[in-house]
Amino acid sequence: MNALQLLVPASPLAARPDARALLTELPAALGMALNVRESARYDDMERELLAGTAHLGWAPPLVYARVEAYGGRLLARAIRNGSAAYRSALLLRRGSGVELRAGAGLRAAWVDRESVAGFVLPQVVLRDRGLRGWEVFAEERFVGSYRAAFDAVMDGSADLCSAPVHAGTVAAARREVELQAGPGLDVLALSGACANDGIVAGPRLGEAQLESVRRAVLGLHHVTRARRLLERLFEAERFELAPEASYREIYALLLAALPGRAPTARGLQRVFRSARSG
Repeated sequence: MNALQLLVPASPLAARPDARALLTELPAALGMALNVRESARYDDMERELLAGTAHLGWAPPLVYARVEAYGGRLLARAIRNGSAAYRSALLLRRGSGVELRAGAGLRAAWVDRESVAGFVLPQVVLRDRGLRGWEVFAEERFVGSYRAAFDAVMDGSADLCSAPVHAGTVAAARREVELQAGPGLDVLALSGACANDGIVAGPRLGEAQLESVRRAVLGLHHVTRARRLLERLFEAERFELAPEASYREIYALLLAALPGRAPTARGLQRVFRSARSG
């Protein structure tokens, strides 16, 4: 069997010094021929999965919900701190006095348009407060990684960024943020919960290969040499089976909050039809 093509996002790799070295161990840990490639942008990952130039992706909810809507399958989702969900913490420089309000003229440093914690969930926070990005921000930049976003706020070139956290309170989120970004950033607001990232298969992957990959991913935590990959590469305790079509309503919710983004009419019809029938 030819090697399967697995795409991994460049953004989390940039924040983990040994991540690229760990990637080389992934084929052996899964026990299969696997060619691992980095994807600089989430929309590039989505296009490759749908086109069949990649078979698998380590993807955030917005990507795998769209791929699933067009025939792909979510094989497994990550479990972190015992949870299958996470939140986005909106961050400011400690003591800067930044406020989320219309006319604030803030500068934001986001990760990527397709990043749920790094852009999409902050838009939901704004929407829930009756605000839109154009009312709050004078400038919004996409900087490619959480580390770059943290640095932009710390060096004063941005006023606001965001980070993924699993805590349900601001006080607990502050502790998580300090581990990720250091002591210079503080939590301004916390979003609602969203499902964790996972391993998604494109629609062109055969059923037998799909099941083989699924079994290998779900069994990683039982393999001694693979536990290091789970902890240091995926920062997860394990992967679990995700309920079929469980993310399509999330897709619709997130799309509603995105400025200037809409799926094709055909795509959205399929999303809602599948969510109702699932």
